[in-house]
Amino acid sequence: MNVKLIIAVVLALPLGSLYFSNSQATPGPQPMLVVALGGAGQIALVNPASGKQVRIDVGSVVHGVGVLPNGRKAYAAGRNSDEVSVIDLSRRKVIKRINVGGRSHHVAVSPDGRWVYVTVDSNNTVAVIDAGTDALVTTIPVGAGPTYTVFSPDGSRAYVSSKKAGIISVIDTAQRKVIKEITAGKRPDHLALTPDGRTLYVANQGSNNVSAIDTRSDRVVATIPVGKGPHGIAVVERQGRLLVAVGNQAETSLSLIDVGTNRVIQTINLGINPTHLTASPDRNYLYIGSVPAKQILVYDVGRGQVVKRIDLAGKVQIHQIAVVGNRQ
Repeated sequence: MNVKLIIAVVLALPLGSLYFSNSQATPGPQPMLVVALGGAGQIALVNPASGKQVRIDVGSVVHGVGVLPNGRKAYAAGRNSDEVSVIDLSRRKVIKRINVGGRSHHVAVSPDGRWVYVTVDSNNTVAVIDAGTDALVTTIPVGAGPTYTVFSPDGSRAYVSSKKAGIISVIDTAQRKVIKEITAGKRPDHLALTPDGRTLYVANQGSNNVSAIDTRSDRVVATIPVGKGPHGIAVVERQGRLLVAVGNQAETSLSLIDVGTNRVIQTINLGINPTHLTASPDRNYLYIGSVPAKQILVYDVGRGQVVKRIDLAGKVQIHQIAVVGNRQ
């Protein structure tokens, strides 16, 4: 069997149609993962069911990556460059570089796929890129040390965490300006929204807790203690019950918060330090990256266990994980 040929044929298909069934009994298909590999200056296309992967050279230190809903293009943030790289995923090559005026951190794509928001922490702005033309449209000033962005389900709002300033900036995407600032915990880091967009969860790395923010009032309604150094955060679903998964980077645990009660209902020892988290579109799987372990863990939420560990060899640092067709 020619394994290389099989991989080449699979990756030549439109990424929007690439969903893989796991050989184990699982609740549903899995999407293609697009992973930022910081130390290698690459992104990786990873099949989470089989663990097969193909890497694309980007040429700069990559921390953030976002993918259009149709799976045609990815955008990679540069930590040692003022440029964001645009990658054609079917051709597996960089097709353009966009100067955003500073070193960039994470990438978020609007629900309709029209806009790409990139946090530029070296000059405290969010760069707005038109995905149709791959041109920089504007930059939006935010608090010091912008890290992460999430869009509301209708795309009318974008929420940006600023770790140094200790705030969450609320951006009106039509006006392209900050309309409110919310104070969360110490060093707010990654963000996650519930499917209805009504509750924003903030991993506060410096205070070892998670803030739950009511987006109708833009007020913190709960502060939830978790493990040490919470970093990645994502909303998942178990038998119709929404949970917030929090990766505690300074230890080897994953905290699961019940959205209904805003209480931790389970703490799981992963055996590795979790960093970035991303949920599958159906929220039945959680993809957990680890920088020190150079692994991606596939966590089956319904079964409550890690069903696969994928090694990414070489000089790599696993950072932002994007999936094709992902929901906020």
